[in-house]
Amino acid sequence: MTTYRLYRNIEKSIIDFLVEELTDDGWDGFRVEKSFSRAHEGTLPAICVNVEEPDIKRIEIGSNLYEELITVSIRLFCVDDGQRLDLASWLLGKLMPGIYYNEYEITSGVVSKTTKTGMISTQKIIASRKELKNTESVDKVDKFRHLFQYTVKVT
Repeated sequence: MTTYRLYRNIEKSIIDFLVEELTDDGWDGFRVEKSFSRAHEGTLPAICVNVEEPDIKRIEIGSNLYEELITVSIRLFCVDDGQRLDLASWLLGKLMPGIYYNEYEITSGVVSKTTKTGMISTQKIIASRKELKNTESVDKVDKFRHLFQYTVKVT
């Protein structure tokens, strides 16, 4: 038995949250992936979740206490511009209040236990925009791609 560390727990918590909320809100047929390449391999629409980078700062001079803000990127791969805009707005409304932070235990490569241990709190929205501007000659999977990027803190 092993456990995921902070960054993988954040990604998995967000993925699990999005899968549940998409289903509850009637967004049928969406795939939620961890890897950019997997979003490209399947059918549209798809969502890709990635922890990008931490911003670690000492809380005060001389202290061994640190604050860690983590940048998360969520890419929406949509079938048209309307779906892209609707999903981006929906996503913002779901993530702004914060979501549960789960810790995952893994047995034989499969999640065997999930424990809610805190919250993933939204600190700052960095981007919510169409990712590619000139989409005339790009693949259909990238034509209506949206980048949602924000920083979070686990509390």
